[in-house]
Amino acid sequence: MLLAVGCQSPAYMKYLEGQTDDSASESTGDSDTGTGSTTDAEVSAGSRTGGSTSTDTDAHTSAGMDTGEGETTGPITTTSGEPGDSSTTGFLAFCGDGVINQDFEECDIPRPDPEGPCTAVCQRERIIFVLSISVNGKLSGLQGADAYCKSQATMAMKADPSSPIKDPNNFKALLSSSKETVFERHFRGEGPYRLVNGLTVSDSFTALFTAPLQNPINVDEFGHTRDIPVWTATTIDGLPYPGINFCGDWESAEGSSSWGLSYATDTDWIDVGDQVIDNPTSYCYADLALYCLEQE
Repeated sequence: MLLAVGCQSPAYMKYLEGQTDDSASESTGDSDTGTGSTTDAEVSAGSRTGGSTSTDTDAHTSAGMDTGEGETTGPITTTSGEPGDSSTTGFLAFCGDGVINQDFEECDIPRPDPEGPCTAVCQRERIIFVLSISVNGKLSGLQGADAYCKSQATMAMKADPSSPIKDPNNFKALLSSSKETVFERHFRGEGPYRLVNGLTVSDSFTALFTAPLQNPINVDEFGHTRDIPVWTATTIDGLPYPGINFCGDWESAEGSSSWGLSYATDTDWIDVGDQVIDNPTSYCYADLALYCLEQE
């Protein structure tokens, strides 16, 4: 009688109960020729290979059946390699496995990103601040606006070695233009955006535009509170504000743009709305602040 491993019938189990201990290890055949067949009890202890039982150090598990000809058929799963290596079978990469999986992680908890703390979802946190100086609409374009963020971030990092700002050249101004939206301009981090004092503003870049802010963006790069109007030219949906010329695409102190309030946590943080006089404003010569966001 030959049964697949793990598929014994009740009658067969009753038959085994009636056997002696010797019959469980008994082999039949011609001992002189070295040939023979392995009993069912031996099959249950391991897979047959050429008439003998063996185990593999790679921890094979078989879901197949013994053919009775010295081999086992069916799928075999091999668990080998290092934890977190998604290229090996038997292990699935996960947050906290000590390996940074580029498909869905920016960092890993046991091996934090040197540029910032690693969160519990293995996404790096990013810094957001309101600029400590005020500027008019003549910024030399979007690149000029970004230059203000980078230069002020550099000053803050040099002034305080413990500042969370580690790469000042990795900042951009949160501004739209007639050619680019903020979603096109900015790296959309999936981790939290925080002030330099550690307070969380939003859980992700997208959350800036889909949920109320957890804290207002009224802390500058030095950690000082600054409640002030801010150039944005952007709607709460992250789209360029309609009906303006973005201060000549940020090349002129003439023209029009929209703005927000650094101390607001509702939609006013980026767009104070038309209930406020002078929004959008035609005073591109006015001095307002900028929001600066850390990039990739």
